[in-house]
Amino acid sequence: MIEALLREPVHDAIRKCLRPYERRRLSSVGRRPRELWRPHAVAEITTCLQWCSSTKAIFCLNALACVARRTGNGQALKSAHTALGDRDGYIRAAAVRACGSVAKLGDLQVLTLISSCLDDFEAGVRVAVVEALAEVAGALDHQVIAAVKVCLRDRDPIVRAAAVQALAEVCEADETVMASVCTCLEDPVGSVRAAAVGTVGTLARAECGGRLFASVCERLKHKEWYVRVGALRALIALADQGNLEAMAAVRGCRDDPSGYVSVIATEATARMQLLRDSLRADASVA
Repeated sequence: MIEALLREPVHDAIRKCLRPYERRRLSSVGRRPRELWRPHAVAEITTCLQWCSSTKAIFCLNALACVARRTGNGQALKSAHTALGDRDGYIRAAAVRACGSVAKLGDLQVLTLISSCLDDFEAGVRVAVVEALAEVAGALDHQVIAAVKVCLRDRDPIVRAAAVQALAEVCEADETVMASVCTCLEDPVGSVRAAAVGTVGTLARAECGGRLFASVCERLKHKEWYVRVGALRALIALADQGNLEAMAAVRGCRDDPSGYVSVIATEATARMQLLRDSLRADASVA
């Protein structure tokens, strides 16, 4: 276990970037008895975190997230909590991730603490908050779902994309967020639409296919071609889960006035046909 943890890139980064004195102290931790390694590592890293520079502080927070993962270690959480007030946005983001990693699943105190950072002016911090909320919360945690849904309207596209992806992790078969996810298929930024397509595929696997299909099909009539592309890709994700209505809708998109939409639909239809032929051939052999 010790050897595996020491191979982690974050530990290599700490050994290279911390001052020689602290580097020796951290390296010596790996030679301690296995059962004492983690708590002693937390103590060593939090000591470094009290005085080190911004770059080294990020490495230390990443190290805390690694060595104290899911332990709920109070010392690690206290250090990460203190770092949430740092002037440097990169440190605040690393602190949020450390809180999310160290906390035990469903820890309401940590969820509340992380949620308080949703108003941070740095987009990177808000992304870290959304990801940490999804990591700590249990499935169908309605408080977290509500907080993440607010982020779907964030001014920064990377936050919106992270929020869409987070919904796939905390919603499972919950259909209350279907409209919100499908609305993101109309987002003007491609990365957000792509994230929405991925979430549609995940929710389809969670048995939300019926209502999801109707919501996605509405976007096939949108005037903007890129929205129709997003809807088509979402339909392909549903078709891959065996939704026959979605397969038929994908075939119908071959006549779309946009050449881009038509090509994607044609290629997907050909792929689905090959798959069906292969399955029939396997069935006949059996």
